[in-house]
Amino acid sequence: HAETELVNVKDATCTENGTKRRDCASCDHYETQSITATGHSYKATITKPTCTTEGYTTYTCHCGDSYVADKTPEFL
Repeated sequence: HAETELVNVKDATCTENGTKRRDCASCDHYETQSITATGHSYKATITKPTCTTEGYTTYTCHCGDSYVADKTPEFL
């Protein structure tokens, strides 16, 4: 086979594998390779407590997934 360069068919995301493909320049043969999902990469944003609201940390991934943790009580 006269294989071509691998090209991305589908990029990997945080939760889903991607795919690369290499075609034969002489026939219909091709092969695919999996690109492993990257996993979430969270950035922390801290909201400090005040005298009327509790504090917390929001963890947000570039894909939009987020969660809140590390709560601290408000000042009394």
